[in-house]
Amino acid sequence: GDMCTVAPDLDIGSCCGAHDAAYAIGGDRSDRRQADRAFRICILQSGRPVVAQIYFVGVRLFGWLFFNWGV
Repeated sequence: GDMCTVAPDLDIGSCCGAHDAAYAIGGDRSDRRQADRAFRICILQSGRPVVAQIYFVGVRLFGWLFFNWGV
């Protein structure tokens, strides 16, 4: 599948799906930051601390392109 848009799903597809859902709901900068932090925590809880950090940096740098800003 492609749950983790533009990144390998590995075994964290459910974390990516939840993150995508939060991005679809959208909001403001605070909402995006909260979604990204929840994403990182989900991946950490999957036992992948390095992946959590890499994906977190990725969404912080490029996630704004996919976030529903509601404009």
